[in-house]
Amino acid sequence: MVGRFLGDGWILDGKRKSTRSEGHSGSRMNSFNHKVVICCGKKAKSELEEIIRDAGYHATISEDRTVFKFIICNQDLCSFLKGFGRYAIGKKLSGQCFNLEYQRKKALYEGYLSTDGYTGKSGVMQTTTISAELAIGIAQIARDVLHRPVSISKKSCNRICVIEGRQVNEHPIYCVTVSPNEKYGYYKDGFIWCLVKNIERKNERRTVFNIGVETDETYTANG
Repeated sequence: MVGRFLGDGWILDGKRKSTRSEGHSGSRMNSFNHKVVICCGKKAKSELEEIIRDAGYHATISEDRTVFKFIICNQDLCSFLKGFGRYAIGKKLSGQCFNLEYQRKKALYEGYLSTDGYTGKSGVMQTTTISAELAIGIAQIARDVLHRPVSISKKSCNRICVIEGRQVNEHPIYCVTVSPNEKYGYYKDGFIWCLVKNIERKNERRTVFNIGVETDETYTANG
């Protein structure tokens, strides 16, 4: 369900509207919403309904022109999902995702792939997002789950475009691609080994800070 939220969900936690003034019975003045909204296409309604139910939540369903909206009113869930960022450009994985057991990581990746990705005929799997931080996190989860080489590419877009008659600002798109071809890399001893594309030498002097851990000197890039 979290994977679905990352791709097609958002939180409504603004102030509630109330027709009754503060102090009167039934007044909602100075109270806030705690709603999680997850969308899906018309053909995916039953699937998402089952996912939400299996997670232990009840949702109210609203039908729009092209999608169904599943609205879950739950303060604890709302607080939990805030850790995954706000708005499409601010989405990210919370730190606990990287410590999940295999099956939960797999469910997270598959849920996200079903909203913002696809699997091609050749077996290549690709997801897209405008959040650089989410792309880096999903790439790590994909490596852990699929044991395949994963790449991240950035596609620049037009600064302004028109969607359904509305002028909107576009952001760069980050594509996370999982390759089925071992010529790009392979899994061994808990690591993905990839080829070095090129080495660029720079004549610069920089200060480097190192944190040493006994028996391990591992460095993480984009982590």
